[in-house]
Amino acid sequence: GGVFETIQMSETSLPVYEVTPKAKQKEAVNFVAQQVFETPKWLIVKDIWNRITNPGETDLIAAAQETALNNLISSERLIRMQESAERYGVADAYSSVELLDDVQQTIFTELNSKKPIDSYRRKLQKSYVEKLNKMVNTTGGGIFTITIGNGAPTTISDLSKTDIPAIARMKLMQLKTSVASATLTTTDKMSKIHLIDLQQRIKDALEPKK
Repeated sequence: GGVFETIQMSETSLPVYEVTPKAKQKEAVNFVAQQVFETPKWLIVKDIWNRITNPGETDLIAAAQETALNNLISSERLIRMQESAERYGVADAYSSVELLDDVQQTIFTELNSKKPIDSYRRKLQKSYVEKLNKMVNTTGGGIFTITIGNGAPTTISDLSKTDIPAIARMKLMQLKTSVASATLTTTDKMSKIHLIDLQQRIKDALEPKK
């Protein structure tokens, strides 16, 4: 959702604000996916962990993954990206739809690979669904401030009036189908339990009780 700001002389017709190239932004998301969202098994050395941490204490790996996801798909960022896509066009701007496409594909790779879903990935997947749930079922009235470059901040007072809830709903509907399909073919017991739970969470998000 980045924008370059270049101060120009008044005599020139060159733009002050230019969108960060889509390829550069997708590369950054891919880096986060590989370095943060993929479980860093090389850091999980149980012989060492058994000496320094008690099971149940704050897990620094899970906390780092949660923080990264919070920042990457925050409502403020998604709104800013959607506004950039409207201004610069989806051919040049990395839209919120594309970001969620990429993040969702990254976080749910096991749906296609059929590999067991480890505990870190299960937490991450639950967190992703929870965040989209909040976007879909926003009650309105939330205040978001968007700043482009070093310009004056623009305040959007109601998330429900933006495209973000609709985009989040679409992604949950797609995920619902993929999770249901994967549940039928998953052989790992804990993965199946997790996917059944995810189906219910997604259903509750799309069909909230009144």
